Amino acid sequence: MCTLSIKVPKELLLVLNESEQELTVYTRKLLALNLYERHQISLGYGAQIAGMPEEDFIYELGKAGISIFSFESEVEVSKEFANA
Repeated sequence: MCTLSIKVPKELLLVLNESEQELTVYTRKLLALNLYERHQISLGYGAQIAGMPEEDFIYELGKAGISIFSFESEVEVSKEFANA
């Protein structure tokens, strides 16, 4: 993995009442959620970027209103329900 560095004003940490570590965790999670929502990464890779188990990442996706299911049409949804 590579390391990214983002400069933010120290006042931001005060306003958010967060430490650098907490902001780093939040930023990694936000990046992973966004990339997953845009279908650019897999669920497993999203969890890895976010630094959490897949189950926790799925939970975070749900909280963000991002579905782990993607269907191209209503026909696919119907087939999936029929096979359930």
